Amino acid sequence: MIDSLFEILVLKSIGVAMLLLLIIAVRPLVLKRLNARVAYGLWLMLPIYLLMPVSTAEVSSAGGFMTFILGGDVLPSNSADENGFYGSQTALWGLTIWGCGCLTMLLVFFARYHRLKRSLDAVAVRNLIEIIDQGDSKSNKKIQFVASPLIDVPAVFGLFQSYLILPESFSNLPAKNQQMILQHEFYHLKRHDHRFNFLRVFIKSLFWFNP
Repeated sequence: MIDSLFEILVLKSIGVAMLLLLIIAVRPLVLKRLNARVAYGLWLMLPIYLLMPVSTAEVSSAGGFMTFILGGDVLPSNSADENGFYGSQTALWGLTIWGCGCLTMLLVFFARYHRLKRSLDAVAVRNLIEIIDQGDSKSNKKIQFVASPLIDVPAVFGLFQSYLILPESFSNLPAKNQQMILQHEFYHLKRHDHRFNFLRVFIKSLFWFNP
């Protein structure tokens, strides 16, 4: 069991590295032939691959070669041979290091999350009711406009309650610039990017060892 888990981590790390190289190679062509939205969509391949069940990949290390087989049911028994590259002791140490790194990443993220949340102060957005009413007005009216000394750029934040963090200089900007900033952030809110960020952090924590 330990050997299999360790091997899965290694395989996923190798696979995502290959996938990254593929995306980087084809992205300029996609931007040229299609559009930026499709190019950004390519990055969805990474979380999909990382969260694929174990049964979708097998490895055979016989003869010093590694062969990936899609659609397999289980990892072959000889892939975790105690006399092979992955010994039980190596796997145990590997999983221990992985678990410590994963836990550390999650703790650091949630510490920063709570620190930012405690720093939020409500702000009034004047003369921009018509912008708030644009698009999905029901959702936009539920947004809390806040400011934080920790962030000096516009950003969306939160999981259950949505916050739109505005820089301290926001009220000094021309009305047209304020409108552009809000419309841009509303687009992120409409796509729930701030909530998908939690999934990104979770996947990043699981594979923290992959550069």
